[in-house]
Amino acid sequence: IQGKLKAMSEQGKNIETLRNKLIAGKNEHSGGYQKFATAQFYENLTSEQYQGVVPRQVNALSVSRDTLNPLLNTSILKQRLAAIEHYKLLNGAKYARWPHFFMAQTASKVWKYKFNLAVKGAAAYMLYREVEQYRNLNAKTVMTIQQGMAGVGSIGAHSALLIGVCGLL
Repeated sequence: IQGKLKAMSEQGKNIETLRNKLIAGKNEHSGGYQKFATAQFYENLTSEQYQGVVPRQVNALSVSRDTLNPLLNTSILKQRLAAIEHYKLLNGAKYARWPHFFMAQTASKVWKYKFNLAVKGAAAYMLYREVEQYRNLNAKTVMTIQQGMAGVGSIGAHSALLIGVCGLL
């Protein structure tokens, strides 16, 4: 029993020294994901696995520990990513990446009908300008009935122009 306790305490010391080395920054890579992956790798190894004495054994306890180790399971992670991409693209790339195709289709239509859209935009701007001019005049002065009817008639004429342009083009 004492032999087992002594072996367990030595394993604990070995793991503790590995953690201290890792905390001290003695790993080879200093940046981003590689640092995280190295830390996870050394944290998930037992003393035997680190020394290479005992081959990796799969049992109920080690499976969950080793699945967190990205250096041991790159093939499994690649398979999972491939499966995710497969189900994303199951209905086609247009369905999965619809904003790209929507913007491309809209841009091609705008380019194709640029003259028509420019004429319609000019007619809409003229109507907007007439409405704002009528509101501004009504807010600043007291309009007579003739001035009010002239403003409403002008707005009506520009509205008819916009409807006609939109109907023809």
